[in-house]
Amino acid sequence: MESKLIYIASEKLKGKIKWPKVSDGEWIYFGAGNEIKNDIVIEKINSHFSEQLLYVSWTRQDSFQTNRKEVFENIKHILGVQDFVIWNSSFSKAIEFNKIGVLRCGKADMSNISTKRQILEEAINDYPKKNLGTSKELLFEIHKIIPFPITYPKLKEYSDNLDLTKEAWIAESVESLLQLFGGQEHEPLERIIDMLDNQ
Repeated sequence: MESKLIYIASEKLKGKIKWPKVSDGEWIYFGAGNEIKNDIVIEKINSHFSEQLLYVSWTRQDSFQTNRKEVFENIKHILGVQDFVIWNSSFSKAIEFNKIGVLRCGKADMSNISTKRQILEEAINDYPKKNLGTSKELLFEIHKIIPFPITYPKLKEYSDNLDLTKEAWIAESVESLLQLFGGQEHEPLERIIDMLDNQ
């Protein structure tokens, strides 16, 4: 996934993350400057993320894809210096790092129907064809590109191959649709949307 798309998805979805409190607050101190406690950062990454593919959202130009094994080596030069977020591949779990040397771990509550409905509404609104008003109209447009059933791997592959210079709005819409799979990667998108429309 291209840097700009990682950054846009991160900015859009950060507000949907629930940050549970640990001891007196959400944030955990890991150190700053020459006193960064690498073991805290590595432990939090390994305990929070189970999948290998990860995204680091830093800036529009410098965000990148990595994996759980290499992520620490890829971020250690910005730890305690820059604000950034590490995401899992479905953008449903995140670790936010602040330049003052604190981090917090959180995840989206994808069991919350109103959260999923809001994400679906964003997908409809972001799609570049004007006057799309319903999820069925959005699915009709997506089916012109991806055959039925729309599975997570098919949609992810399509997303990874989009040309952002020409298809940025489609990419934002597709990233929102990928969010709907959170915890339901085995279900086709059509069934997920149908369940949302009928609840």
